[in-house]
Amino acid sequence: MPVDRSRLPYRERADIFALQGDKVYGGLFGHGGFGVYGGGIDPDEDPAEAAAREFLEETGRTVRNPTRLPFD
Repeated sequence: MPVDRSRLPYRERADIFALQGDKVYGGLFGHGGFGVYGGGIDPDEDPAEAAAREFLEETGRTVRNPTRLPFD
């Protein structure tokens, strides 16, 4: 049975990609796309901290100096 997405609760999310030297940590998908790690922002959590937490949860690696990138 299809999910009615309009009835799901909306939750802000934070996504992250990380750089280490010449390496970019993200995800390559079978269809050739590139994805980033991320997930929901907890109440009263800073988006950059949420992104770093999600990266740790999904990769086991820590992030130093998470920075929110400005965009409109």
